[in-house]
Amino acid sequence: MVVQDAASGRYDLGPAAVRFGLASIERFDTVRYAASDLQRLRDEIGETVSLIVWAEGGPTVVRTENSRHDVALTMRVGAVLPLARSASGRLFLTYLPRERTAAAELANAVVRRLRLMRGAAVVRARSAACCPA
Repeated sequence: MVVQDAASGRYDLGPAAVRFGLASIERFDTVRYAASDLQRLRDEIGETVSLIVWAEGGPTVVRTENSRHDVALTMRVGAVLPLARSASGRLFLTYLPRERTAAAELANAVVRRLRLMRGAAVVRARSAACCPA
């Protein structure tokens, strides 16, 4: 239910607790109310649609209505989307006040930096690099 940060020793909600919290969001009338509009939009455009809200970690998927295609691309409820690399993230960055997005922007930058550092460590260990296809 909780995780401990190795560097700081601080505790935070673990993945299961986050999923429980996000599942409880669906109980709010606004999410239930939006469900019929999401279904109508999905049927109108024939594609998967999602309701995404701003949460502490950034743009968070709270409901998805899958398309009727044989193969549907979807996002799981609870997924936190990247700020700069998702349409939802860009919308929130554009229209929310900076003070609402600053913490998530910083966390997003830290995650990107850690990924780059991990990638560099792999390159050093292998003495080779490749680009993902």
